[in-house]
Amino acid sequence: LSLCRADGRDWRRLTPSTGVCLAPAWSPDGEWLAYFANECPWTATTRDYHLFLLRVEEGVPRNLSASLDRGAVVAPPPAPTSPPVWSGDGTRLTWLVRDGGRLALVQCTLADGQVRPLVQGDPYPLQFSQGGPEDSLALVMTDWETPADLFLAPATGAPLRRLTRLNAPMLAGKALSRPRRVVVARPEGLSIEGWLWPPVGDPPSPWPLLVHQHGGPHGAVGPGFDLRTQVLAGAGFAVLSVNWRGSAGYGAAFAQALEGNWGGPELEDTLLVLDHLIAEGLVDPLCLGVYGSSYGGYLVNLLLGRTDRFRAGVTIATISDLRTLAYQTDQWESIEGDNGGPPFARPAYYAERSPLTYVERMTAPLLILHGEADLTCPIGEAVQLFTALRRLRRPVELVRYPEAGHALGAGRPGYRLDVLQRLLAWFRQHLPVAVTPTP
Repeated sequence: LSLCRADGRDWRRLTPSTGVCLAPAWSPDGEWLAYFANECPWTATTRDYHLFLLRVEEGVPRNLSASLDRGAVVAPPPAPTSPPVWSGDGTRLTWLVRDGGRLALVQCTLADGQVRPLVQGDPYPLQFSQGGPEDSLALVMTDWETPADLFLAPATGAPLRRLTRLNAPMLAGKALSRPRRVVVARPEGLSIEGWLWPPVGDPPSPWPLLVHQHGGPHGAVGPGFDLRTQVLAGAGFAVLSVNWRGSAGYGAAFAQALEGNWGGPELEDTLLVLDHLIAEGLVDPLCLGVYGSSYGGYLVNLLLGRTDRFRAGVTIATISDLRTLAYQTDQWESIEGDNGGPPFARPAYYAERSPLTYVERMTAPLLILHGEADLTCPIGEAVQLFTALRRLRRPVELVRYPEAGHALGAGRPGYRLDVLQRLLAWFRQHLPVAVTPTP
């Protein structure tokens, strides 16, 4: 953090360069700054951000949220991040953190440094604002049957009052899938959490299953409303999302399990939860598909190259070779930091963790969807995977989206619809669904 006059003169550095600082917020009396920082000099995206407090004239930052062991919700730079919010009297700070697959609103009382939850559980908050004479909370919230809607709460966080039902006309008469929480213990005792959306109508099991791989890698999936998941469940598929080791919201040690170890824990944990569902008789082991975007697309490719358990896959905004990715991506510092150095320093590691190393073993039909203006996972990642599979005469299709960036599933409405339609059609073509789809 740095300080300067309104005219841009007299710059003064306030914090040491031990990591990335984001979203500063002045206290009402103008003496303090609250901000988020990750205290990691080699990455802006792969370590948890915590809430820090700095008295401007003293210059000694204090971490207010270390004991919480839950990272703040931030957007990777240069995207803007919502700053922490001061109470009107300057005695409390409120912010969003990742808590498992959900988000939670928490508050720190500065007098004693205690951090307590204000809003957590279902529905859970996605965004918030606080103000007015009583520091009331306005929140955008979601749950499994609620696309984002507006809620109001007092400064204490309860009771919640719903203000809008914007999607009620669209959802009227529609059957939805209610997700089930799945927790499976690893051999060393660590719990892995996932969410299972049954086919709409809960037909008799075992069900055809689509495994969704989240991105990040330090993202996570919660039980909130997701249109893509509900469309697939309405078409007769069960959908599984696993928050494998490396996911955010389970503490720093859990998230850092992937440092220097991409392509290992995620696959182990995915298959662990999958095998649990098969053993429970819920899932048909002969009718499995897998899909994901960004880092999730990377895992799709690895699963298809290292196992033969999936009958079809869809990889979106994909990664096919970590060596080429590291030299082209706009997130190069996070790639190198998470993987223990650049490709020239760890050639064997990068080869072992790259899907193209296993391309000759990839036999399942694969659909590749990619934006031509993607700077995070450049289009070459998709083209080289497509080219290799075509040379091997494997069933593969590539769809290129002109001018589309990395967030292909959240971009132009026409592209979003096209991605959803192609995803559904691909799995309908390659995975038999024995149940009657529910409207």
